[in-house]
Amino acid sequence: MLISYPHFPSAEMALNEKPPAARTIQCDHCGHTRTRVGDQPKDWPCEFCILADEALDAFWDKIVEHFPEAKFGDLSPERTRRLQDAAVTAVEEWITNNVLPQESDEGEKRRRAT
Repeated sequence: MLISYPHFPSAEMALNEKPPAARTIQCDHCGHTRTRVGDQPKDWPCEFCILADEALDAFWDKIVEHFPEAKFGDLSPERTRRLQDAAVTAVEEWITNNVLPQESDEGEKRRRAT
């Protein structure tokens, strides 16, 4: 069972308003530390959980495409949780390794600059 989360439209601020204060809280879904901004619900998932849910939706769409005769898509609660946890961990690792700057990237930039 995958959970869909509503999307909040971005609020427009008047020119004299300050942006809402950001608070660091723990994601209720995976335990990662995340930033909560403004009126965002406390139980709102972190970016990793949202991306993992989207990826798992695509994964299950592909499985259903190959097995259209399936009437249900049940997994045990334990397997569902383990799959979700693995997906969140994989998304976090992929972003860390491929998107966020690495120490070796900084060293390479310095070598190129000299």
